[in-house]
Amino acid sequence: MLSVTSIGKDTFKNCTALTTVKVGSNLTTMGQTPFTGCTSLTTIYVPSAKLSDYQTSFPDIASMMVSY
Repeated sequence: MLSVTSIGKDTFKNCTALTTVKVGSNLTTMGQTPFTGCTSLTTIYVPSAKLSDYQTSFPDIASMMVSY
């Protein structure tokens, strides 16, 4: 498993095959709109300690976020 610390702006833009993402606890920064155009994306798992922060920072995808 990769230990990703940063996801840049538009990293997964228009990746229509992407259905689920699990954000690790090592993530320190996420650029704006990393999942724009990911029409099949339904669930983004985030650490429970960061769920509220991510939902506030990314309101357009907040409804897809689930804590683990």
